[in-house]
Amino acid sequence: YIEEACIIPCPSDCKLSEWSNWSRCSKSCGSGVKVRSKWLREKPYNGGRPCPKLDHVNQVYEVVPCHSDCNQYIWVTEPWSVCKVTFVDMRDNCGEGVQTRKPCNPSGSRQRSAEPIRQPADEGRVCPDAVEKEPCNLNKNCYHYDYNVT
Repeated sequence: YIEEACIIPCPSDCKLSEWSNWSRCSKSCGSGVKVRSKWLREKPYNGGRPCPKLDHVNQVYEVVPCHSDCNQYIWVTEPWSVCKVTFVDMRDNCGEGVQTRKPCNPSGSRQRSAEPIRQPADEGRVCPDAVEKEPCNLNKNCYHYDYNVT
């Protein structure tokens, strides 16, 4: 009677990471999708359970629909004007000057507008107002800057 050690390899299933966090909605206005993913951590071997279908970077995705309200648009400030030099040093071609830009129009208010991408269906949500207007309040939504440019 002879005894000899032998090994029968155990099967190991495919192992994936936990789900990632959901991405943001693909559309900032209207219907879109959000996605989360898992990554391959360990391939199966010795007859373990196979992985789900993975993409070329070894990930698997879950996609669900999402909807963003179309009133999520932001205030945009005009770009800075060209520097208007008020005191010129002719030798160095430089000096102190002023640059301006608008957060506001001359009447002391600001306005923004949005265009609907698609009109809602019969029972769909009503589109928000296409134009929003508000007064300019210094240092609340309208700022005054001083720069020392060198």
